Amino acid sequence: MDGVAEVHFNARQVDLAQAAGLVRRRLVWPLALVLALLVALVVGNTVRLSLLRRCDEVEILRLVGAGDWYVRLPLIAGAGVVGAVGSLGGMALLYGTQRSLADLANTPPLWLHLSFLPVGTVILYVAAATLVSMAAGYLAARAA
Repeated sequence: MDGVAEVHFNARQVDLAQAAGLVRRRLVWPLALVLALLVALVVGNTVRLSLLRRCDEVEILRLVGAGDWYVRLPLIAGAGVVGAVGSLGGMALLYGTQRSLADLANTPPLWLHLSFLPVGTVILYVAAATLVSMAAGYLAARAA
């Protein structure tokens, strides 16, 4: 390239970057799908247990003429709150882990600079966990 006199690079860092991309493609996406399913199962069972605990309340609401959505909406909203709080707590733990391990990886021979996720990615992950939780809450509340 014009104006470039000399280029220095570390072959080990290039190999590490390629390995990280390979790990992301083969491991992270299947793991993310399994974790989303796990979140859906846990939140769905939590909503189901909440519904069983409120069985008498639901029966009274039905007797006075409450519609399906009037009964289901608090359960779905509760599932969304559980998903949002859980994902925010997970992000806080991830941030704490990243801060504690950042200096450890930035030593020879690795020289890796670990930065935390961008804000947009964090918001996307929290929103995805909340939506999965709300969907699981809806599926569990359909029995109401």
